Parts: sequence; structure tokens; C-alpha cells
Amino acid sequence: MSGRGISPAPVALAVAGAVVLWAGMRGVAVSDAFRQLLRGKALEAPDIDGEAGAALGQVAASGTGAAAGTGSTISDAGMRYVGGETRYMFGRANPANGWDCSGFTSWVLNHDCGIPIPGYSRPYSFEGTSHGPVSGQYFAWTGAQRISRADIQAGDLCCWLGHVGIAISNTQLVHCPGPNGRINPVVGHIDGAARGPMLARRIISRGD
Repeated sequence: MSGRGISPAPVALAVAGAVVLWAGMRGVAVSDAFRQLLRGKALEAPDIDGEAGAALGQVAASGTGAAAGTGSTISDAGMRYVGGETRYMFGRANPANGWDCSGFTSWVLNHDCGIPIPGYSRPYSFEGTSHGPVSGQYFAWTGAQRISRADIQAGDLCCWLGHVGIAISNTQLVHCPGPNGRINPVVGHIDGAARGPMLARRIISRGD
């Protein structure tokens, strides 16, 4: 990894993969999905209940399901870094060198809370020396289940195709919105935290 972060190529591939996933869920051509993005239109929230949701290990928005540990443990772990000295650095993922939104989320979930995350099945195995999963992977991660916007509580994930954060209440989240060089994470409002449809997810993956 260079001093400026990761190459844009892996990020582009992850975004492309998310668009393909969205197109499959919506039953539209991938080319049409890309054209919609190029015209500057947000992708509508996919209907991921039923068979498509089951294929991704998700459930209908019911607000039920056991979280990994307690939600407050996750949100408290994220809040420990608010007001610190870590700065937003795109493509990085630890408090010593900086982090972006998904790097911060991965650090809190696996490094601090021992929760397996995409690509890191062992608890406490994520050290932030490489970036780890990007936000699009949390959007479709089988270690979490879909919940409704109304059911969001502390410790749930707020996922967009290009952003991810950790809820600390039904209305606020702790996240790293940037820009580069600014002290992050910060506390913000869930609604409007990022562009496009938001998917609320409750973690069900468990550590040892």
C-alpha cells in the first residue's frame, strides 16, 4: 500500500460488484443500472425480502434476531474514538495511520469487539495493516440481517453502497465521512448521512 492509500482499482471493482448485486436483486440489466448511475440518479433501495434476501442470509424487516453480543458494546467501542486524534485517510484502516468509513467499521467490529467480518472469520484478526472489506461488502454481508429503518438501535449498521457507519441510537450514528485529513469518526444524523438508499442491518455473526 502506498502512502496515499489503496489503488482505486480495487475500489472500482467493489463498486461494480455492488451494482451487479443491486441489478440482480431488482431484476434489471446491469447495463441499465450503470446508465442510471451515469445519469446521476440514485439506485432505488432493492427489495431483498423473500427468496433474494434468503439467498443472502437476510430476513424480512422484522426487527428481531440476536445481535452479536450487545448493540451498546459495539456502539460504545466506536464512540471511544470520537474526539481523538485519528484522521480520515481514504484506504486506511487503523487509528495509528487513519481510516475511512469501512476501515473504521472493520476495526471496531473485529479488532475491538471480536466479531467476524467479511474476509476475517477469526475474532480479533483484523489489524488494519490492509484495508479489509469495503462498504459495498457490508451492504450484502451475510453476517448481518436486514431490519427496518424504524427498528434501528445502537450497534446496528447503516449501510449505503458507498458508505457505512454504526448506529448509536435510532437517529444518530458514529462514522467517518471524511474528507481526507479531518478528525474522524464523528457523530451525525443517520438520515442524510450519505447519498442513495440506506440499508439498516443487525449483526448476527458471532465471535468466540
